[in-house]
Amino acid sequence: MLAILTWPGPATGSVGPKLLAGCQLLGRGELVGAAGQFEAAYQQDSRCAEARAGLGTVHLLQGDSQQAVADFQAVAALAPTSSLGGLGLVAAYYQLGDDQAGLRICDELLKGDLSGTEQAEVTAGLAYLQCRQGLYDSALAAAERVLAAEPTHPLARYVKAAALLARQQFAEAAAATEQPLAGPSVGGLLVSDCLFAPQTYYAQSHPLAEVVPPPTTVAALPEGGEGLLHQEPDFEITSPRHGSTVSENVRVRLQVRGKLEINYVAVLLGEKFVGMSNQMPFGLTVTTAGIGDGWQQLRADAYDRDGNILRTAAVGVVVAKGNRTLTPQELHARQMTTEVLRPYLLLQPYPGLWEHLRGCVWQAQGAYERAVDDYEQAFVKSPQLPRLRGDLLAAYQQVGVPTRGSPSELHQLGSVGQAVALTFDDGPHPKITPWILDHLDRVGAKATFFLVGKQVDLYPALAREIVTRGHTVASHSYTHRDMRPLPALEVERELVRSRAAIRRAAGVNVTLFRPPGGHYDEAVRQASGLWGYTTVFWTANISDYAGQPAHYVKSGLLGDIQPGGVCLLHNGEDETVQILPDLLQELKQRGFKMVPLPSSRPGATLAASQEDSGL
Repeated sequence: MLAILTWPGPATGSVGPKLLAGCQLLGRGELVGAAGQFEAAYQQDSRCAEARAGLGTVHLLQGDSQQAVADFQAVAALAPTSSLGGLGLVAAYYQLGDDQAGLRICDELLKGDLSGTEQAEVTAGLAYLQCRQGLYDSALAAAERVLAAEPTHPLARYVKAAALLARQQFAEAAAATEQPLAGPSVGGLLVSDCLFAPQTYYAQSHPLAEVVPPPTTVAALPEGGEGLLHQEPDFEITSPRHGSTVSENVRVRLQVRGKLEINYVAVLLGEKFVGMSNQMPFGLTVTTAGIGDGWQQLRADAYDRDGNILRTAAVGVVVAKGNRTLTPQELHARQMTTEVLRPYLLLQPYPGLWEHLRGCVWQAQGAYERAVDDYEQAFVKSPQLPRLRGDLLAAYQQVGVPTRGSPSELHQLGSVGQAVALTFDDGPHPKITPWILDHLDRVGAKATFFLVGKQVDLYPALAREIVTRGHTVASHSYTHRDMRPLPALEVERELVRSRAAIRRAAGVNVTLFRPPGGHYDEAVRQASGLWGYTTVFWTANISDYAGQPAHYVKSGLLGDIQPGGVCLLHNGEDETVQILPDLLQELKQRGFKMVPLPSSRPGATLAASQEDSGL
C-alpha cells in the first residue's frame, strides 16, 4: 500500500505531504520520524483529524496508551463520522486493560454509520472483549455475525472457537479450528488469549454475576453549547454527538424507537434547512456551506403523513471550516492516510494464539498427541504466550515424555559388559548419513544420531530411515547454536523445536540431548531437565584428533574407547568418513557390541535401560 502514496503536487497551506511522509515512515517502522511529520501537520492544521490520528497510532505502537487515548478522543471530536477515533480508542483501552471502556466504544461505533468492513472489524473487537469478560454467548453471537459476511476473518474465527471451548462444546470447537488461521497483517495490535484474563476467571466462577461497566467519563465540551441539546427517548440524534467539531460535510444518523410512524425527517443546521430523509434507518449527509464557524444547533424534526411534527431532537456542534475548502489533492492525501492508519488500529490474534487454542481443544478431548503438535507450533512462534509453557509441559507428560524432572547427564553406559555407544552428531546429511547407515549395517552395529532440527526439516526421509533401520535419534538443538548466550525462553524454544521436528519426521519423542559443541552451563542444564531431556556427553571424541592423518585418528580413538564408553563421531565431512569403516571392523574384532544409548532417563531400572539399548 505504501508504494502508491504519491503526492500529485503541493498546494499552498496543504498538510498532505506531511501526512503521506508520516505514513511512509510509519510503514518502515521509523516511529520517531513518523511522529515528527504528523506533529508538524497537526501544528499547521489543528483541525486535521488524520494528523492527530497519526500521532495516536505512533503513541499506541510505542505503548504510550494514556496519550493514545487523549489523541483518539480528539480525533473522535474532530471527525465524528470517521471510524479512526473509535478504533483507536478500543485499541488504546485494550492496551490499558480497560475492557469495559473498549466495550462501550464498540457499542457506540456500531450505532454509527460504518462501512461493511468497518462494521466487521468493530464487531470482531466487541466479540473479543466480550469473551475476555466471560460473556461467551454474546461473544459467539457477535463472532458469528462477522463470519456470516467474512468467513475467514482471523479475530472472529479465534473468538468463535474460544467461546465454543469455554462452553465445553468440544466437537464444535474442533470443527471451528480445523482450518489454519491467516497470519496477522502488517500493523494491527496483537492481542493475547481471551480465555485467560483475570476478569474471565471471575465470570466463569460467578456465571450469574452482573458485569457492571464503570460510569462513563464524559469529556469536557467546548464552552458555549448550553441549551442546544435536546433528545427524546424514542427519537434522538446518534451522530454527530453533542459537542463534536464538524467542517465541510456532516453525516447525520437518527435512532427511532417504538412505534412512531414517521413519514420523513427534516434536518436544520443553525436554523437553515440542509436536508431531508424519508427512508429508515434515517441518515443523510449535510453540508455546512453558508453556515458560520462556532456553535450551531443541528436539529431534526420528524413529520407524520399530515405534515405535523411528531418529535424533535437536537445536538450542538462546533462548525470549524476556517473559510477554507480542501483541494482534491488534500482530500486524496487525507483519505490515503486514513486507509494506511486503520489497519494499525485493528485487534489481531498474536502469532501462536490459534495453535495454543487448538491444542486446548484437543487436550480437553483427550487427544494428547494432537495437543502436543499444536502446543509445539505455538511455542515455536511465541513461547511467551500466557499459560502455553505449562500446557505444553503437561501435554508432554500425558504422552509419556518425563518433563519437569531434575537435570541429569549421561557420560558413559556404566558396567554393561563389552558394549560401546557410537553417536553421530550434526545430521541428517544427504550424502554422509546413508553412507554411515550402510556401514553400520555391515557389522550389525546400532548407534545414536544426534540430529539438528533444521536439518531434519530439510531431510525428513533420512530421519525416518535412521529409525527404520533400528537406530536411536536424539536432539542436537534446532539451529546448532551455542545456547549459553541465549535468553532462557530461547534455549527452551531450541529444545522444543528440535523435538517437534524429529517427531514430525520420525514419529518418536526424543529424550536425549547433546548441546552443540558441548557448550553447557547451568541455564542450559536446567532447561534440558525441565523439558525431559538427559544431556549426553562422551568419553571419546573424534574432534580431539581434528586435522590428523587417518591412521592417527583411528588409533587415537581406539585407545580412548573403553567398555561402557560413549564415542562422538559426526555426520559431516570430517575425519569420520576417513576412518569409520576400519574403526567399525576393529571394534567388532575386539569383541565390542555397538549399541544405541538408553532412551529412558536416569531413575529407570538398569534392566529397562539395557532393554532399550538392545544390551
